[in-house]
Amino acid sequence: MKDARRGLRSLVVELTTTLTPYSTVPLHVVMELFILLMLIATGVYTLKSRDQNRRIALLSAHLGKHQIEKLMENLTEGYLRALGEDDPERRAQIWSFLSTAELTL
Repeated sequence: MKDARRGLRSLVVELTTTLTPYSTVPLHVVMELFILLMLIATGVYTLKSRDQNRRIALLSAHLGKHQIEKLMENLTEGYLRALGEDDPERRAQIWSFLSTAELTL
């Protein structure tokens, strides 16, 4: 029994002295690289956001005069109103009114 313990103990001692550490890179180097990568990612995100805001402003300037949002809202409300009508004549009037709004859009 003592021989088994001694054998196991010597095996553990041998393994702990011969194994190399998992990483030979110092922790401060890893942290510096991590911080550098985070700064680069933040810079890329900032540049991407600025470009996206510039494109949105340009699109808004070109489409602003057409009042697309207001026309779409009117059409949606008109469609719901026409579908809710029970009288076929009234429904036909609403659909004809909406056809002009569709052409304008």
